[in-house]
Amino acid sequence: MIDYEGLLDVFWSAHDPRVPSHSVQYRSAILYRTEDERESAQASKARLEAIVGPVSTAIEPFKHFHRAESYHQKYRLRARRDLMQEFRARFATDEAFVDSTGAARVNGWLDGYGPSHENPSIGQRSA
Repeated sequence: MIDYEGLLDVFWSAHDPRVPSHSVQYRSAILYRTEDERESAQASKARLEAIVGPVSTAIEPFKHFHRAESYHQKYRLRARRDLMQEFRARFATDEAFVDSTGAARVNGWLDGYGPSHENPSIGQRSA
């Protein structure tokens, strides 16, 4: 489990928020549900801007969730034909595959998250 402030820390460290997006669909945004979350998001953005300068991340109220197109789901895993052959044999539908926590973990591992090959006790993104 992670609290909202911890989630914000992960969010800021996972990309370069100074780079403006080329489209609304791929923009950097923080969504909040409560006034406390809005205040936390704005405070975290202000702290980062004090260090790196202006960032292009929007802070907006959460309205509704749209699942990304299937080709965006488990993107790293889908690029591995050998692994996808195994996953397709285990899941009857693409929706079941996308909803699989096992597929999510493998996808994250392929993208550099989780234990490293050299040191399995390390549980951070390797870069």
